[in-house]
Amino acid sequence: VIMNLTFSQAARGVNKEILLNVVDTCNKCGGSRAELGTKPLKCHVCHGTGMETISTGPFVMRSTCRACHGTRMYIKYPCQECEGKGQS
Repeated sequence: VIMNLTFSQAARGVNKEILLNVVDTCNKCGGSRAELGTKPLKCHVCHGTGMETISTGPFVMRSTCRACHGTRMYIKYPCQECEGKGQS
């Protein structure tokens, strides 16, 4: 947190109010991002590598998987509490 203070405030002290957005692990799914009783599956596009290989003629390009966005897993039933983010 960066806060601008005058020299006088820094020398003598001052009370300032700040607001912070705190992100915490979802209480329902425990951060797994999946609905209770289900678990994430290995991504069917990248086969759990997080990367996909795209061939265009003689060239081969590797990039972050478009299906799982590099997370290596697919969540069929995302947690309804955190909308599959794992955080609330």
